[in-house]
Amino acid sequence: MKYGEKITLRVEAFDERGRGIGPSEAKKTAASFVIPGETVEGIFVGRKQGVAKMGDINVLQPSPDRVAVECPHAGVCGGCAWQHVRYERQAEEKRSMVAEALAPVGVTVSDYIQAEEKFRHRNRMDFVFGPHGELGLKEPGRWDKHLNLTTCLMLSPEATDVLNTVRAWVLTTSHKPWDNRSHKGFLRYVVIREGKFTNERLVTLVTAEGELEKKEELVAALSPLCTSLVHGINPLLTDLSIATELRPLKGEALLREKIGDITYRIHPNAFFQTNSRMAGRLLERVRALVLAGPHDRLLDLYCGGGFFSLALAKDVTSALGIELDAQAIAQAEATAEENGVRNVTYRAEAAEQLSWETEKPDVIIVDPPRSGLHPKVKKLLLEKKPPRIVYVSCNYRTLAMDLKDLLAAYRAEPATCVDLFPHTPHIETVVHLTLL
Repeated sequence: MKYGEKITLRVEAFDERGRGIGPSEAKKTAASFVIPGETVEGIFVGRKQGVAKMGDINVLQPSPDRVAVECPHAGVCGGCAWQHVRYERQAEEKRSMVAEALAPVGVTVSDYIQAEEKFRHRNRMDFVFGPHGELGLKEPGRWDKHLNLTTCLMLSPEATDVLNTVRAWVLTTSHKPWDNRSHKGFLRYVVIREGKFTNERLVTLVTAEGELEKKEELVAALSPLCTSLVHGINPLLTDLSIATELRPLKGEALLREKIGDITYRIHPNAFFQTNSRMAGRLLERVRALVLAGPHDRLLDLYCGGGFFSLALAKDVTSALGIELDAQAIAQAEATAEENGVRNVTYRAEAAEQLSWETEKPDVIIVDPPRSGLHPKVKKLLLEKKPPRIVYVSCNYRTLAMDLKDLLAAYRAEPATCVDLFPHTPHIETVVHLTLL
């Protein structure tokens, strides 16, 4: 099939990226911003991994679950893949996707906890500079197409004010945006983190190596909009919003957010659950499972900044948190100190390197990255056989693969889905494992 050739597609399902897929003249075909059950037409714009991609899509037969979008960028921006889908249908689709993935290993889905807020729910967004001066997000599936956002309904209205203020400041300088093709330029990202329950806002301007022009003017303009402002340096060619050097311009290089009884210290580069309100619901579910059996000694693997272990400290005799990121461990220790938590110990090491010589946990929480458990971690769990495991997953597909191995020694209770990511195909899944 040639570029620009017309395609008609009957959408049959969503794929894991939230695209609609189905058969067409180009065989397996994917289209963004459609819904299963719809008939759409568009043009062939390329093929990747055997799947034809459609562009310039026109909906011929809309789904009854198609709703009017609230964001002017919806349908183009890669931030919200499903804003055009009725929320109840989103929940049905995600529950079905998790259930389908877990069915081969014999695990069902019992509960689905819906998002309490459908907009303004995120506490972090990474906005990228485009080579032509854009500041916003990328089009779905494109690294080279940037949108100049006039608003973003996932963060607070003040976040848009931050973007507009940065745009205005850029025009008064000679700074050029970073170009991922030529690897030249200076301005790379504006990362905004918000404490939904502390009313703090941390803005990190990530650039290539160099000094900021008109630094004082930038600080003065952004000061009413943030509690902390940081200049972050990323000297690498890799397209990342993570800074290897942090230069505070206002306040601390830090955000505080309160979930439950704990006020967490969050480093600019650190991972933290991106939906504060639903992170509380996730924590409630994990706590219930931890307390469902013996729980004097808790082991928190892939603990990050100590999200679970700090909150559960009051429920256990002792806890140990293991995390490779030394910055995250430092913040976990500082958070423990600030909150008066005395019975949690943290160590900066890889989960797969845990000695297991002195650790004898009654229950383990594992919250691995999207890639799932390290093979050595699974091997150790199967060798040491801790009595119970609470597995928290942001990728139900790798969760299913890990469960396939762990169920040789464990019994899995039905899974719970917690929606931290409305208008996207992503979902958090929790499974309680008990030793056979």
